Amino acid sequence: MKFIFANLTLLALQAHMTSALTSNANESPQIMSDVCSNSGNRPNCEVELDVPASCVSGGQSDCPIVFFLHGAGGTNNGFAKRSGVHTAGYIGIYPQGEGGWNTGPKTTNVCTWEDFECTEDPDEGAFIANIISKVRLEGANGNVYVIGNSNGAALAMRLASNAGTELPIKGIVTKVTQLLASPERSGPGVLNYNQPFSTSPKVSVLNIMGTGDGLIPYTGGSSGVFNGDSTFQLMDALDSMIVWAEHNGCSAVPEVTTGLSSDKGTGATFYDYKGCDEGTIVEHYAILEGGHDAGGASIDGKKIDYVIAFDFINRCEEGSTPVPPSTPPPPSTAPPVIAPTPTPNGCEDDPFWEGKFNAAHTCSYVANNVDTRCNFENSDGVKAFDGCPATCGTCITPPTTLAPEPVPSLAPVSPAPATSTPVVAPIAAPIAAPTVFPTSWNIGDPAVDITADWPSIYAKEGTETLVPREQGSIMNFQPPMTLPEDAFDIKTACPHQEHDLRDWNDPTLEWPSLFTNGTPQADGTDVSLPANTSIIIRANMLLGTSDSPYGKITIPSGSRLIFDDTGLEGEAIKLHTLGIVVHGALEAGSPTCRVDGRIEITLHGQYGSTDSDRVLSEDARNDWAIKGIVVMDTAGARWDFHGKLYHPTWTRLAAHVPGNIQVETTAPAIRNSVLFLQDCVNWPDDAEIIITTSRIKDTRDYNFNEKATIAANGVNCVTVDGERYGQIQLTSPLEHYHHAGAREYQCEVGLLTRNILVQGNDKSDPTDDQPLACDASRSGWSTMPCPDTFLTGFGGHTIVVGKGEGRLRGIEFWRMGMTNILGRYPVHFHHSKTGQEGEVADCSVHHSYYRAITIHDAFELRVLRNVAYDITGHAFYLESGVEENNRVEYNLASFVHAIDGAVLMGGTEPGSEQTERILVPADHTASGFYISNAHNYIIGNAASGGWAGLNFPVLPEPADKTLRFNGVVPKDRPALSITGNSVHSSSWFSSNSGSVYAGGSLYWEENDVDSEVLKYNAGRVSSARLTRTTTDEFGKAAWFHVDNTTAWLVGVGATGWGKRSEYQGFEVHDFQQKAIFVLFSTWLDNIVINCRTSNANRVPAAGDGSNENLLNSGKRWPGFQTYDHLMQHILTNWKISNCGGVARGLDPWVEGGKEDNGNMGLFTVPLNGFAPEIQLISKGTEYDWETLGGQSFVNESIFFAGSGANGVYSMQYMSNWEDADGSMTLRGKATVMGPARAGSWWHLDYRPGRCEVRDQWKFPQQLCDKENRFLSSMFTTVNPQNSQQRSEVPGMLDPSADIRRTRQGSMTHFGLEGDGSIAACTPPESCGETTSRSWDPDLTGPFNHSKYGGWYLSWDEGTPTHLTIQRIQLDEHAVMLQAMSVPDGILPSDVHLWAESSGRIYNFTHSNNLDEVRSATKGDKYWLDTASNTLYWRVITGYVSRDLTFDWIDRQAEGLKSFTRAGLTVVDITRKNQFQLHIEVNCEEDEIGAFCSSKPSFQVPEMGCPEGQVMVAIDMCGAPCELNGSCSTQTPTPPPQTNNPTKTPTKSPTEEPTSVPTNAPTNLPTNSPTNLPTNAPTLSPIVPTPPPTSAPVIAPPVTTAPVDAPIAAPTPSCNICSDQRTPWMIRNDRDCSTVILDEKCNLKSFWRNNRYCSHSCFAIGLGYAGDNCCGDCEDDCDCEDDSTWRGLHSWEHDCTFVALDPTARCGWVSAELVSASDACRSTCDPKCNE
Repeated sequence: MKFIFANLTLLALQAHMTSALTSNANESPQIMSDVCSNSGNRPNCEVELDVPASCVSGGQSDCPIVFFLHGAGGTNNGFAKRSGVHTAGYIGIYPQGEGGWNTGPKTTNVCTWEDFECTEDPDEGAFIANIISKVRLEGANGNVYVIGNSNGAALAMRLASNAGTELPIKGIVTKVTQLLASPERSGPGVLNYNQPFSTSPKVSVLNIMGTGDGLIPYTGGSSGVFNGDSTFQLMDALDSMIVWAEHNGCSAVPEVTTGLSSDKGTGATFYDYKGCDEGTIVEHYAILEGGHDAGGASIDGKKIDYVIAFDFINRCEEGSTPVPPSTPPPPSTAPPVIAPTPTPNGCEDDPFWEGKFNAAHTCSYVANNVDTRCNFENSDGVKAFDGCPATCGTCITPPTTLAPEPVPSLAPVSPAPATSTPVVAPIAAPIAAPTVFPTSWNIGDPAVDITADWPSIYAKEGTETLVPREQGSIMNFQPPMTLPEDAFDIKTACPHQEHDLRDWNDPTLEWPSLFTNGTPQADGTDVSLPANTSIIIRANMLLGTSDSPYGKITIPSGSRLIFDDTGLEGEAIKLHTLGIVVHGALEAGSPTCRVDGRIEITLHGQYGSTDSDRVLSEDARNDWAIKGIVVMDTAGARWDFHGKLYHPTWTRLAAHVPGNIQVETTAPAIRNSVLFLQDCVNWPDDAEIIITTSRIKDTRDYNFNEKATIAANGVNCVTVDGERYGQIQLTSPLEHYHHAGAREYQCEVGLLTRNILVQGNDKSDPTDDQPLACDASRSGWSTMPCPDTFLTGFGGHTIVVGKGEGRLRGIEFWRMGMTNILGRYPVHFHHSKTGQEGEVADCSVHHSYYRAITIHDAFELRVLRNVAYDITGHAFYLESGVEENNRVEYNLASFVHAIDGAVLMGGTEPGSEQTERILVPADHTASGFYISNAHNYIIGNAASGGWAGLNFPVLPEPADKTLRFNGVVPKDRPALSITGNSVHSSSWFSSNSGSVYAGGSLYWEENDVDSEVLKYNAGRVSSARLTRTTTDEFGKAAWFHVDNTTAWLVGVGATGWGKRSEYQGFEVHDFQQKAIFVLFSTWLDNIVINCRTSNANRVPAAGDGSNENLLNSGKRWPGFQTYDHLMQHILTNWKISNCGGVARGLDPWVEGGKEDNGNMGLFTVPLNGFAPEIQLISKGTEYDWETLGGQSFVNESIFFAGSGANGVYSMQYMSNWEDADGSMTLRGKATVMGPARAGSWWHLDYRPGRCEVRDQWKFPQQLCDKENRFLSSMFTTVNPQNSQQRSEVPGMLDPSADIRRTRQGSMTHFGLEGDGSIAACTPPESCGETTSRSWDPDLTGPFNHSKYGGWYLSWDEGTPTHLTIQRIQLDEHAVMLQAMSVPDGILPSDVHLWAESSGRIYNFTHSNNLDEVRSATKGDKYWLDTASNTLYWRVITGYVSRDLTFDWIDRQAEGLKSFTRAGLTVVDITRKNQFQLHIEVNCEEDEIGAFCSSKPSFQVPEMGCPEGQVMVAIDMCGAPCELNGSCSTQTPTPPPQTNNPTKTPTKSPTEEPTSVPTNAPTNLPTNSPTNLPTNAPTLSPIVPTPPPTSAPVIAPPVTTAPVDAPIAAPTPSCNICSDQRTPWMIRNDRDCSTVILDEKCNLKSFWRNNRYCSHSCFAIGLGYAGDNCCGDCEDDCDCEDDSTWRGLHSWEHDCTFVALDPTARCGWVSAELVSASDACRSTCDPKCNE
């Protein structure tokens, strides 16, 4: 298809008749003009043109033209500096988008995405076509390529899809985005198609995607970037590649190369689609478990940007065959197709299942990559997990009555220690290829095999095994540290080998200052290098000493100071100086030349001081150079130090260290001086290392970290049982125990020594270093770090400022930092404008007095593989909160100390502010990683010690007063990638803040614009300004993500106090306060709670405070805890092990442990008086029974608890939890849990086996089958009400009343007798049929009143004269009925019900009976039964529109967003101004005017059962025999669906997950606990407890097979073809007869892959492969309904339900956007009704 731009071309010709292509200098691009018009509104339009001189000859060029497209929110700044086109010989084009590229729905757009005629939004196709036309006219004739990342890649995909005359695209490199599956077109113009045309030119494609991308899911579907518009759907990444392969005539089955290394994720897989037409290339890299930063990966040491990208372009130019990365070599043929094999129980794959995007995606295709493709779906939404069970390993175990057979263990069975750790099947991860080391490292590679020596010399009692990295923890979330890019490089461009260097002591040099003997003197005199001179310092040239240093050394612009490389055995070069100021260059090595020789720079303060130089005079406060290295804000200023590469810079123990003085005595003593590491290392002899602590508390007075020195020839690489390990011999044995437990955790071992040393002098240490500990300022702790100590450290510092550049690799920083002096840190990038050029890698910082590495107003800086130890203040520190796009990866922070005492905190704390003793009050909570802005890459780091490990504070404004009003709101910025990190030995000083802590606020006073004082509160602050409210780049609600994190030996594992959080992948061991504590909306997925490990016994109480002896008390096992109201929590795929007495080697409890009367349990809900609402839903819970003492564990007291006050009504009687699949409670079916003490309120069903009470729990619960019931919450407020939507009446009755502890009245289900007494029950007493309510307005409970039942409400003071119902949490179109009694004599005319929305009023009408109220579609009717004086009404989530009509609220239009994850939903709550239901009764009022003076009788409405039936549940009637199970055939009577409203549901926007959740189990393979009803449905046979193993198995989920499997029908001679519509057709109400089929059908891959309109396409001769469609209805029309179809809003909305009102419901759609008209043919297809 071609598009004609005649007017555009004419304009271009007129403007450029005489132009010719000109070149420009590197990093000085030209600005293109006349390219922004005719392409929509582009106020920020700018296009840079970068033309190397080598590309131009006579004003013409044949060089490739490469567009570089930034991502959303990015800019074109920096491409000219880093693109490398001048080296590659390309012409670079760098366009600027309008806040990104208009490839989807944008909040900044004026028009809708389907308005193709719009001229007010950017037309990206026309824009790029303008640019191409312009450069063509100027003489650029080369092929056109596009490189794009994220949103830029989306535009590249679109440009390639519209390739042709205007867009002559030769090839694209697309990073972290695939093709759109829908819509077909979007955005202005004609170059706006989203999939390639079959007639379009071939386009080569290189695509890179992260399989763990949380923003753009690898498996496709929706994404948060589409702002909730479900029309926009991404293809699966591999399906997208097949579209391109088919378009280019390539093989659809790629050659696959696995095992590639990658510095992102856990490795890479390469897909090469061979045999393409016209020499095109189609390739794909899957970065395994890589996130949205996968586009920046290095694969097998080659950077995508731009080594791999440019190689692709070069091959496209040459037409050569692609060469995959180096190792391993690609297979010569496509990988074999693995035929699915039927399992012994007869499980087989569905031979007709195929992926929805390609008919070739059968189960055989899935079998070649089950990790990815088992998530594929067919066109009906059936996943390969279900369609290909034999291939995907998801076969259903048939039920049996025979004796159960044991299930094979996931790990070898061996004798177990007293405490063991479960094996949990981890998320599929690649097996990393063995690390290959450079031969120059000489580390014993190939490794020495010591398998025979291990048991006889090293192993504990000869039975112990080493712990390889792959067994590091249960889920093994922590990625391996990848080799740096230059590990194998040959040294080149070494500055010390250059010619024309002048020696430092060359007497012929003309120095700006006069020196004795003509050379600089080491007497404190300042030194300035000669202008435009490169000077080298060699061994024995320097005169300075510790007592007589050089003065300040200044390197002017144009000059360089270079250190020689004296080699491994050479003499060290030692420089003593008062400071170095760099305007030119300070160098030791280069990015391609690491130095081996020893270099030492010692920084001194005040010259001539004999005892101290730690005081800065007032005059010197602003002199950065004092005791520092300063790279000035000067163009060209740079510091390039590149020390020897030691790798990895840190690793973990592979075997525990018993310790000379510890409790472990059975391991050989040699293990105290010979360490085994999980990685081979090339660390030097005599090097200093650090081994981190195995305790929770980690302070100066309680220090169990140890330093050690490597012995001569002490480093080896060994193998044991085929696994490689590092082995280190120490000069002296270690004193303390250091843990390394398989599938638990292992202490880190870090290298401190480097061959380049930058240090403060020996006068740097603080003088106020005693005492180490003081009495604690708060109860619960015995001691704390002392205030007013360790405040005088005065070490050296380094800083890179503004335009200066710093590349710092392989440097040791020791005795650095100046405590509480602004900007004086060991390593500091300050207001950096060259962050993308900067790097701090492979360094160490230890014994620092103020931080480790600081990033301040810097962007895109790389902080990689560094080790920090013994750090005062936050270690890795993002200073102000504006810092973004930085990479903080694979660093170790350890032994971190608070400044001026640590905060001791329960739930809240009073806060603090800047004083002379603490510059930044947040340093009271000094942590390993202080991430003030989450919009960075925080990957693979480890934090040992600190107040927290990962600290994400809340900053409403930047914490730099010069940046305060720059518009950045740090607290609300979304995370780029926070994954693969670990934390331990932290969160000791708080009972609620976690080692991963998203909380605490650092702020300026809001109304003081001139404030000079920062304030800090470490706890939760109830202020919107000080609450994290994550938003995306367009200001839309987004989610704070923390993924794949491991925590151990912690007070609290993780605490999240932000509005929207997702924790996907979190594993926590040995926690003493709680595992997870969260607020607001939180998804907690793939969580492992391993309460105690084999190390717990070795961790003694660190004090006698109540918070210091919890780990081993045997009584405390708090796992998950929530708090407060307005919360929404979804818990999926949790795994529980080692909790309870068995885990401690006790049988089964410590004395008194089982009778623990504390208020915490494994699952704990708040009882502090907050409105309970509907907050908690879970599924996919798994248990390791062996370590829990068997299935009775779920009945023990510690399992479930409530924390808070006993006297509070609402939570004591109305808190709830939905166990969506019964896995948490082991009931094997959807279960509603509510307080047992609430009496009948949560007793949903009275038939045997439907409910049970777990009265052993600390907070006993009633557990009932959920079936088709709902849960709802709302405020019912007696007017007048206050601003909090609470009633003012209790204060009128009793000014001292506590509304949460003062009874208001009661609630009862219809059909119960109830109790009208005002003393029916008082918490924590148990209630009967009537449950008390307090003056807290919340009303929460279970219901389904579509036919029977309702809630009866009563007030002790009588009938309210004005009641309002508001803040409603209710499933759309669910039937909720309520009633109350009124005094005698009240008539219908005395009652007034109306709805209110933002002051708009809609009056309800009185009906004739109760059935009319129930069935009222809009819920706008009420009924007063004058015979019983009962008023009935229905509650909906309503809305009064501006035209004063009333209906269910349009959730999308009004911004209501239910919280949905993994198929579970917590329904949203309407706001007061959106909807209030008013109920007014005109009666004689009491003295306060709130109630009728005459009190009514207490009379609960009857159930209304038919004759011969009785109430059998809160919402059902049935035969009396059902109540005792004596019916011969029980037929439950569910509420009929006919009474449901018929209104077409408005789509409720849900906030979908940003990564594809793993398949959640539907139930557990266990029988019910012994106290379950005997006639409960039979579950699968239990798995008998196997003998103890070293790695007990968490039983996988099993489901029962259906009893009545359908019998396959014979194959018809013709096949039934449906006219399934595209999402666009559904959205625009089009069918297959109203679109131009001859341009689609088999001609368009999107249609072909989904087989849209197959019947109509076949009829016009364009049928799909394999189709032989049956004829029209008079022959054999397809009038069968799809029995699996369900409406978007309810599982009950099937085709039968649609048939009840086809006019309204045939337009409904499913979650997969399949319309009812397509699925429910018998009802909706007119042909079927002729």
